[in-house]
Amino acid sequence: MIRNHPAARIGAVALLLVPFVYLLLEAVAASAWIEPRYDYLYNWVSHLGVPGGPQHAFGQDLNSPLAWVMNTGFVLYGVVVIAASALIFRFSAGARPIVLGLLSLAFGVGVILVGSFPGSLQAIEDRTIVYHLIGAQAAMVGGNLFAICTGLFRRQLGMPRGAAVLNVVAGAIGLASFVAFMVLFRTGADAQFGLLERLAQYPIAVAHVVFAICLLRGWAPARAPAPGPSREAAA
Repeated sequence: MIRNHPAARIGAVALLLVPFVYLLLEAVAASAWIEPRYDYLYNWVSHLGVPGGPQHAFGQDLNSPLAWVMNTGFVLYGVVVIAASALIFRFSAGARPIVLGLLSLAFGVGVILVGSFPGSLQAIEDRTIVYHLIGAQAAMVGGNLFAICTGLFRRQLGMPRGAAVLNVVAGAIGLASFVAFMVLFRTGADAQFGLLERLAQYPIAVAHVVFAICLLRGWAPARAPAPGPSREAAA
C-alpha cells in the first residue's frame, strides 16, 4: 500500500513540511491586513487571498495587501499534497490506496482552485466565484475524509493506534465544523466564520503531519524481500 523507496520518503518529508509553510504564509498575509486588523476568529481564511484593496464581500470588510502570499500558500499546499500522494501510495495495491489518492487529489485540486480564483467582488460579478466555492468545499471534505481514512486504514498503513485515533478525531472535528460553517453561511448569520473555517481546515494539516511522521519513523510496512535461493539449492 505504501511505496518503499527513497522517492516515497521525499514525499513524506514534503507532506510533513508543507502545512507549516502554509501556516507561515497565512500568518504573513494576516499580519499585513491592518485596516481593519485581521481577526483569525471572525475573518474568512480565503479572504486573505483577495487582491484589489478594500472591498466588502460575503458580509465582511476585506483588505489584504499581501493576497499573493496567501494564494501562493494555497497553490503550494495543493501541489505538494498531490505530488506527495503520487510518491507515497502504491495504487496497484488495492482500493484503499486509490481512495486515499483520490481524497488527496480532491484536497489538492480544491486548494489550488481557492488560490487561483479568489473570492472577490470581481469573481462574484463574473461568476468565477463558483470555482472558488467548489474548490473550498472539495478541499475541506476531501482533506478531512483523508484524515479519517488514514485512521481507519491504520493496519495497512502501519500507523500506531494513537496516531490513527488522532487522525480520525481530527477529521471528524473538521467535517463537523465544515457542516456548521455551511449551515450558518446559508442562514446569513453573522458568526465566527474564521474560527469555524479554521476548525474545518487545520485538522487536515494535523492529519498530514501525523501521517508523514508515521511514515518517516518507519511505521509504514516494509516491502517483502525478494525470494532467495532455497537451502536445498544452496547445498
